[in-house]
Amino acid sequence: MVRGVSEKESPSYDRAIHLLLSSLDLNLEERNVLLSHQFYLPHGASVEEIERSESEIRTVGNIDEVDAEVLSAFDYAALGHIHKPTLLGSPHIRYSGTPLPTSLSEAGQKKGVVMVELGEKNPIKGTSSRITILPLTPLREIRKLQGGLQDVLKQRCDDYVSVLLTDSFALRPSETFATPAEASASPASKSSPAEAGAMETEASVSGYYDCRQALREAFPHLLEINFPSTDAKLLSDLEEESPLEDPLSLCESFLHLNNPETDPDTDSETRKLLTAIINQVTTNR
Repeated sequence: MVRGVSEKESPSYDRAIHLLLSSLDLNLEERNVLLSHQFYLPHGASVEEIERSESEIRTVGNIDEVDAEVLSAFDYAALGHIHKPTLLGSPHIRYSGTPLPTSLSEAGQKKGVVMVELGEKNPIKGTSSRITILPLTPLREIRKLQGGLQDVLKQRCDDYVSVLLTDSFALRPSETFATPAEASASPASKSSPAEAGAMETEASVSGYYDCRQALREAFPHLLEINFPSTDAKLLSDLEEESPLEDPLSLCESFLHLNNPETDPDTDSETRKLLTAIINQVTTNR
């Protein structure tokens, strides 16, 4: 598309837009409105000054950026590409933004429809306009929650939720999921160091899965659970080091974890299918 703008050169995106718009026969005595889907920057601004969303298409080195000064001849420029509602130095040059969030990076953004009423063209004063933002309220917001497990659970809601747990619950499963009496009565207190270590590992992994289930119950539309980097590595290590169950039990645990309403133990057809697959895999090793 950029190459097709000029037969004499292979212009940059910025140069191509300038060539394209300069070829238009604009009647400056009339109102001119432009609809454009392109990555424009306010004149003199850097790419870092524009807040981008994760779901936007980006080019290597931002080669598609265009100086918004090229739009100055238009009475209104309705732009698309940036997902957050954004003005480019003037109220009449703006990105309306997406009507709904399309990624977690858009959490907290106020979405809406831009209604623009253009007045008559005035050669001296320019074109007067009345711009009204009509808010859009989605059925569910996107929310990012951060904090300890118990504090996060108190914020239960029906929105789309991303959770960052800040407490090291994996190191202290008894504090999160057991009462002091249950913790003191734990067999680990009477076990050998090796047995206690194995039980602590198992309890930590169990605490991790219990945490997932608790969050799913509090947030039916849970999108993701994140942990501090140290806890994330610990959980990974714990899962790798935890004693493996037999393949059938492991598969059944996985099915139940992803769909707690299913019970493979009582589903004979599921057990038969899993057993057949496991036998086939182990036989063909």
